[in-house]
Amino acid sequence: MGKYSRNTKKRKSKKGLLIFLTVMFILLAGAVGAAVWVLTNYHIVSGKLYDKDIQVLDLRSEDVEPGYVEKLSEKLPDCEIRWNIPFQGGVLADDVTEITVTSLSRQDVEQLDYARQLKTVHAEGCSDYEALELLRQRRPELEVFYSVAFSGGSYSWDVDTLLLNTVVQEDILLLKHLPNLKKVVIAEGSYDYQSVEALRDSVHNAGLEFGLMFRGEIYPDSEET
Repeated sequence: MGKYSRNTKKRKSKKGLLIFLTVMFILLAGAVGAAVWVLTNYHIVSGKLYDKDIQVLDLRSEDVEPGYVEKLSEKLPDCEIRWNIPFQGGVLADDVTEITVTSLSRQDVEQLDYARQLKTVHAEGCSDYEALELLRQRRPELEVFYSVAFSGGSYSWDVDTLLLNTVVQEDILLLKHLPNLKKVVIAEGSYDYQSVEALRDSVHNAGLEFGLMFRGEIYPDSEET
């Protein structure tokens, strides 16, 4: 009787193990099948699923970083992705064509790379000249409007002739921000001799023309005079 009981327990144990293994196999097969189906139809980016056939993906209601959008673009090259670009503590629409800034940093310039439909930047009140020059170099197709503030007034960055009514040392340092400059002219008036000479030397060293205006006429200057 004891031997029969032990055999019965063994058979039940084997049967239970077989049922357990069968169930586990079914579950594993189902999981593998589900995983294959998901990978076939979806891309996984940062734990989120995106349909491979999606044509338009609207993320404007979400806070997303440029790096995340770049990953999505790589996975979904034929999908139009709409999103808001982080910029100066706020956001820009991805289809913005014109903006106004009063300050600009290198990081801001880099963020504007993502505003691919941008055409015009108004920066007339911005004095971050290095960043503005970087923006022009980085995005030569843009119209960037700004002026350089000298002691006697502001001049457009693309001016070729600079007419100064006053001269201070700070003005000399600003000449480098006028890339199209060809001539600097000093109008009639009272000036500090040292500042004028420093300006004159700087202009000549840069290969530019230097002139003096007297009674409405411009008289060219040279290093020899």
